[in-house]
Formats: sequence, structure tokens, C-alpha cells
Amino acid sequence: MSGIWQQTEDAGHSGALALVASVCAALAEQRPVNAIEALLAQGALRLLDAAVFAVIDLERGGRELRVAQVAAVAEAAAAARGRRFPRAGTLVHRALAEEAPVRLAAPVPFAPDGLLLALTAGDELRNAVAVPVRRAGVGVGALVAVNLRAGVDERALELLRLLADLQAIVSNQGRSAAEPEGEGRISAEEKQQSLSRTRWLAALGEVAAGVAHDINNALNPIVAFAELIRARPDDPENVRVFAERILMAARDGAETVRRIQSFTQRRPDTSRRTTVSLTSLVREAVELVRPVLDLRSAGGPVRIEESVGEDLLVHANAIELREALLNLMLNAVDAMPDGGMLRLVGRREEDHVVLAVQDTGVGMTREVLKRAPEPFFTTKGPRGTGLGLSQVAGIVRRHGGSMELESWPGVGTTVLLRLPLAPPVAERANPPPGILLVDDNPLSLEAMAATLRSGGFHVVTASSGEAAVAAFEPGRYRAVLTDLGLPGLDGWELVERLRAMDPAVRVGVITGTSLERVGDEVKRHRVDLFFTKPVDPERLLAAL
Repeated sequence: MSGIWQQTEDAGHSGALALVASVCAALAEQRPVNAIEALLAQGALRLLDAAVFAVIDLERGGRELRVAQVAAVAEAAAAARGRRFPRAGTLVHRALAEEAPVRLAAPVPFAPDGLLLALTAGDELRNAVAVPVRRAGVGVGALVAVNLRAGVDERALELLRLLADLQAIVSNQGRSAAEPEGEGRISAEEKQQSLSRTRWLAALGEVAAGVAHDINNALNPIVAFAELIRARPDDPENVRVFAERILMAARDGAETVRRIQSFTQRRPDTSRRTTVSLTSLVREAVELVRPVLDLRSAGGPVRIEESVGEDLLVHANAIELREALLNLMLNAVDAMPDGGMLRLVGRREEDHVVLAVQDTGVGMTREVLKRAPEPFFTTKGPRGTGLGLSQVAGIVRRHGGSMELESWPGVGTTVLLRLPLAPPVAERANPPPGILLVDDNPLSLEAMAATLRSGGFHVVTASSGEAAVAAFEPGRYRAVLTDLGLPGLDGWELVERLRAMDPAVRVGVITGTSLERVGDEVKRHRVDLFFTKPVDPERLLAAL
């Protein structure tokens, strides 16, 4: 895998978020467009582990391509900067015409176009991808990456789509600066929309820069439980429990990344919600916070009391709600530097569930209480990001609920979360169906198959789209799960083939791309199930 993706998935997303933050900060500072594009190109080259990355603009009424910026490993490729090429017959033209990324893989089936020849500067063309840059629904340019070390996989495409969104803003900023006021080419409404979106990008940059807040919340228990395993390796029961806690915290970290993806699309992802027990969520959050109590409250012990009814069910993303609870509990511990009492009390009020998180800490003044839910407001100095309460409020709102704050200086603080009550889950008894699982990554295929078999499913595996077609028989499988980034016959093409063979088969896709980015394709191909990597085993088994 290419450089950034050779590390852990969270580390990879952290690198992408750092680039987003840098570009957004440059936008907010109104830096020159060519400087911002150079920043974007250099960062993309590193993250993709590519030989060349180029920003392409459309000129002369869309008939010509201009290489606006180039970042390259070899200096010869940088000579393409500023050159112009006819649009017709190029990879960029295909991407703009299809309004979707277009990629080439070895062996390249035709002679490279003039633009690709200039970017490779005489080197062999092993692979390439062009992603359209669109503004207000109209193509204005493209991003081109050449000779990615690991090829053009779904993770690379996900990053390129995000960068194309950013480049649309960058190019729009350049257009606005270049056109005189008196020519009337940009209406007042367009200017306001541009300003609004630029401000939103600046906010995204701040969120990206501060996302370490939640990543660190996830890493704290991971490190603590890992140390406990190392200290007690001969205690199998504790090792199992600690490993479960580490897995839980790692999933929380992955969910933080998914929320950043959703933030870039400005639409909530409701695909990961199930009926969950609030009691279980509270207990899991308490277990995650216990190992860090002594570290966060060195002046005295913090005691925890729980009183949550067993029948309180909510329809929720369990990872998001657990993280909201973890944020509130850590805030409460920080408010009790000399120790104190942390209480979690849950009850039913008509068709809602109310959960109170109470501490006996220093409390807040009226002025601080009023500003506490604001993004980036903090009283913790350099060690605070001001993201905790604002993210909790956002999570609760996305679940159709509300958050209230009560606080008294010297007495403590109470946070009330109000969420819609979910009806009890009806028991279902279906025989385990056969599952056809398709993934070109051997480790991912093995792990996913083991998960499915642990749930009682009979699993047949295939490492390519062609192998899946050969293994498929109408009526044999209740569901087919396929990765999208397959060599040769890709995931979308495979779905079409299988639908033609058996229109009734349930089809699920597994991808590193968020649902918001491929939602139109999901609808067009009538996909029944959608899973974002890393896949939560419990959610996978529940969905099937």
C-alpha cells in the first residue's frame, strides 16, 4: 500500500485531515491561489505516494487544458507547469464527461495522451487517475495523479474526491479575485454563497486541526489497557476483557474519522444506527474512563455511581453516543481536580429517555455556562480544544434529541441528554443464509469471513469480480458482500452482473468511502446494504 495507507487507518486519515486543515487555513488567510494549489499538490503527492500530481484548469471555453500546478518526484515532470493541451481525447476529458473519476491501470490499453506524456516526462505510465473538479454542477478542471505506488484504490479515490472539493473552492476564490466588480459577472448572491462556503471551509480546517481531541480520547484507554495486558499477560480472563475494551476504543476512533467525512458533506449518516441499550452504553463508557481517572484527577479519588433503567432503548449509532458519554465524563473528571462524585442517572419520560451526567466539581459561572456549547470555546487553556461539548450537542441533535446544561459555581454541573425512546426489538428466527464474500485483500477477506462464520453463516469467498461471477448461482445466496476497489471487474460492475443473473439477491458493498460520497451510485445500483471500513462485526451480523 502507498505511504500514508501503510500506517494505521487513523494515521492515514490524520495526514489527510492535516492537509485539509492547511489548505483551509490558507483559504481563510486569502493567500494567492497558486500558493494554495502548490500546497495542495505537494500534500497530495505525499499522501498518495505518487510520482506526479497535477492541478488542471479548463480554459478557452473548456476546449483547452492548462496545467496550473505540478508536484513531482522527478524535476523533469515539473516542466509541464503552465503548458496547455487540447482537451479532446484526454483522460481529463473522460472524467469531466462522465462526471466521475476515471483511472488507468497497467497494462494501459492505449497510447497516453499529450498531457499524460508531459506529466510522465518520458517515464513508463503504470497507472493514472483523473478526478473532475466541479463548481455549481459545472466542470472547471481536474486533479490528475500519475504512477501511484500502490495503484489507484478506493482510499486514494476517497482522498482525491475530497481534494477536488477543496480545489473547487480554491479556483472559485481565484476567479472572484480576478473579475472586476463593474463587469457584473458574479451576482451578489453568488458572492454571498462563495463567502459562506469559504467560511465553512475555514471552520472545517479548525475542526480538522482539533480532531486530535477525540482521537486522543480513544487512544487514552487503548494505551492504558495495553499496559494492563503487558503487566498481567498470564491472566486470560483479564486479557480478554482488556482486549475487548481496546477494540471498543479503536472503533470509537474510527467513528471520529467518519464524522469528519460526514462534516465535509454536511449531511448526517444514519446508516449505522441500530436499537441499543442505554444501560449497556453507560457501562461501556464507564469501563473506558476508569483507567484514566487517576491521571486526570491527581488531587483525590473520583467515585462513579450509575442508576440507569434496564429497559431504556434508543435508536442510535452506539459508537457516537458512547463517545458523547466519554466526552461528558472526562469533562466532569477535569472539573474535579481534588476528586468527587460522578453520577449517571437515566430514566424514561413518556416517549423519551433522559440521561443526566452530574459532577460535584468547580461548576461554571453564568457567562461560561452560556458559551460552553460553542465550538472552540474552552476554559482549559492550551490543553483544551473546545470541541467536547459542541460535538456532544451535535451528536444528540443528529439523533433527534436535545442537550441542556445546569451548573452552579462551587457545587457542580449537570448535563441532561434527552433522546427519543426506541420500541423493543422483535425476536427473529431466520436460518443462516449462504453469503458470497468478495475482496481482493487476503487479510480483509479472511477476517470478514471469520466474522460471518462466527455468526453462523456459510461463507464462500472470492478474491476478484471474475471469481465471484464464476462462484455465483441464482438462489444459492441470500446476500453478496463485495469490496468496491477490485482489480479488473470492479465492485459496481460486479453488482450489475449479479443483478442480471438474480434480480432478487441482496447485495452489500464494503468500502473506505463514506455513504455521502457514493450515495448516488448506491441508489442507481439498488444496493441493499452499505458498510464503511473498518466494518463493525456486530453491525455486520445484525444487518444480515
